[in-house]
Amino acid sequence: FLMCGYEKARRPTFTGLGHHLFDSFIGLSFPDNVDVPTEHQNPLIERLLDRRKTTTERWPTGGSFLDRTRRVLADYPDITYNVGWIPEVFDGVALRKYRFVHIDVDLSMPTKASLEFFYPQMVPGGLIVIDDYGFTDWPGVKQAVDAFCQVSHAPLIRLTTGNAILLKR
Repeated sequence: FLMCGYEKARRPTFTGLGHHLFDSFIGLSFPDNVDVPTEHQNPLIERLLDRRKTTTERWPTGGSFLDRTRRVLADYPDITYNVGWIPEVFDGVALRKYRFVHIDVDLSMPTKASLEFFYPQMVPGGLIVIDDYGFTDWPGVKQAVDAFCQVSHAPLIRLTTGNAILLKR
């Protein structure tokens, strides 16, 4: 919303073209063991793990936010909405170049899958912001990012806000 608003202020005819959202719009997928905090309990993770004991399906954490998101972004009708679970939502998505990606998926597996999908498509100098890198409630995110950086040699900038930035060389 903010990025589109700034772009519209700069270019009044901006319609959202070129902006892509990837989300389930129904909540989080199941956490892996690496996603469970060791220092303290994350109530959301605990609820997801309790539900996992009784079902093999992915369990959403809330209702659909797709309609609400579309209403909030109604001034930008050309935004592309890619609805589904990560990494399955990436299947069939045309390869393209990205300058900026913001990853906020809270868990290890979708963080890893997002980095593997987006990083190769980043333009040189492009940035990926990882939302939950430094938060102890989401330890799997840090582990996934650190493992990715070790293999890809992507430069990682840790922010005091708990976020991190990967720079594409």
